[in-house]
Amino acid sequence: MAFQVFVSYSSRNDQVTALRLQTLAAAHGLQVYVPPASTRSGGFRTTGDGMERAVQQSDVLLAVITGALTPAVQGELETAARLNKPVLPIVTVRAVLQSPFLRQFQQAVYLDPSNPGEAEAHLVQALNQMKIQKQNKQVLIALTALVIGLLLLSKD
Repeated sequence: MAFQVFVSYSSRNDQVTALRLQTLAAAHGLQVYVPPASTRSGGFRTTGDGMERAVQQSDVLLAVITGALTPAVQGELETAARLNKPVLPIVTVRAVLQSPFLRQFQQAVYLDPSNPGEAEAHLVQALNQMKIQKQNKQVLIALTALVIGLLLLSKD
């Protein structure tokens, strides 16, 4: 099963960053969903636009935040938290200063507009670590199932 990434964003400028991240992640073998621009206005809806389902199907939510949180991003972050999905904010220092909400995240990628390559390298490293953790978990589950199956077969 492929490692799936949901990229949340607010503004048109953030969409450019989100699409760049989509290309970067796809180049590293990850499946990435970037919501269409039409879903960024009018807030987050739990039905009808498929955002909750897309967040649910993802392994991680990347949140591109360069300014104030919009209702769409806030809803996607809340959904990820409710579903225990890891969230990796991609933020500017200005955004963190504007939104104390962002301080709750243990890990974040800081986006320096003068050096986007550094943020991209940190992001790829973080996503690869998450992907490996998912694969290790799947291997453990498969091995546990195999052991249980062998134990059941040996009882006969």
